[in-house]
Amino acid sequence: MLRYLAEEDAAQRIELAVHEVLADSRHHTQDLGGAATLDEFTAAVLERVHCS
Repeated sequence: MLRYLAEEDAAQRIELAVHEVLADSRHHTQDLGGAATLDEFTAAVLERVHCS
């Protein structure tokens, strides 16, 4: 959606953050074989977005 709205920078920052969080198994939710909650996963993504 962000790319459709010509917000390429924001789209890239969020996409990179999600990939980085998924690479760290500490943040995997049950559907990925982990124990993190969705709130914990989301917090980790937001932290990376804000740090980028």
